[in-house]
Amino acid sequence: SKENSIEPTVFRNILMTACDMNEFEWAEGFIEKYSAELPEEFAESMKSHAYATLYFNKGEFERALKHIINIKYDYLRHKIDVKVLQFKIFYELGEYEPAFNILDTLRHYISSAEDISVIVRKRFSAFIKYATDLLRVKISINGSGKKLLSADEILEELKNENAVESAAWFEKKLKEL
Repeated sequence: SKENSIEPTVFRNILMTACDMNEFEWAEGFIEKYSAELPEEFAESMKSHAYATLYFNKGEFERALKHIINIKYDYLRHKIDVKVLQFKIFYELGEYEPAFNILDTLRHYISSAEDISVIVRKRFSAFIKYATDLLRVKISINGSGKKLLSADEILEELKNENAVESAAWFEKKLKEL
């Protein structure tokens, strides 16, 4: 309604669901129609984040990166969501050093931020773990001193987890290896 704006978390979740279902045309229409109904202080960043997410899911990685630079970290989830999206983009582009750097930044933020719930912290800590494992297998390095797991072993571990951000994406990438 005109009296109420759309909640940023609801907007984000609707967009993510549409992209997960490969409903890109619908998602683009949703962004155009409803981004104007976001609270004014978040509208531009949410719209940029929405387009970055949409273009990433369509495989237009450079185009997604162009939208990321317009995102302000004025909405709590942007701090984490953008880093996850950047990691995925750099992984897809074969830019592994920046991908590792993003994980390091995310690891520091997750461990020190006081405004993150326990559930969110667990979900994104698991993301960091699986992202690190995925990168190590992809480029065959072992910086931890322990045995390097195979993609199949990581996939089995992943299937036993119940709270991993981007679990379906990890599953797809591990199967590709």
